[in-house]
Amino acid sequence: MRIRNRITGLVVAHVLKYAFLLLFFLLTTQVSRGDRAKRLYKKAKAASQKFAVKASEGRTYKFKIDTLKMDPRGVKLNLEMTTTFSDIPFRPDNVHQFYQDYKQVLGRKFRKSSLTISTTGKEISQLIPNFYRDNSVKIDASRLSVQKARP
Repeated sequence: MRIRNRITGLVVAHVLKYAFLLLFFLLTTQVSRGDRAKRLYKKAKAASQKFAVKASEGRTYKFKIDTLKMDPRGVKLNLEMTTTFSDIPFRPDNVHQFYQDYKQVLGRKFRKSSLTISTTGKEISQLIPNFYRDNSVKIDASRLSVQKARP
């Protein structure tokens, strides 16, 4: 009986020991995930500011970022620029160039991320006038004039 109680006590002690180790491991990995998300956001914020400086080169205005939204894993990034960014005459080629520049400034960590650059609440490809839109950007029918039958 004594031996049985002692063995049971040792088994319980080992089980508790491993349970506490598992709990500690789970808690520390959750904390490190939170730290990773903060580091990714900090890196994305710095890259976004570099992008704003790069986009300002050769222009009268100095652009600034308004907000940066990022999911915790860094898969989706939404960069909202200030309203002065909307004063640029957007065309398909310079919109493409802005995205390429932003992706280059972000670096390898964000190469598979989905990027959106917007200003005044609209994605910048929506600010291209219909006249300049090619097949890559759908023509906005709400901007077309209404055709009425003549009497």
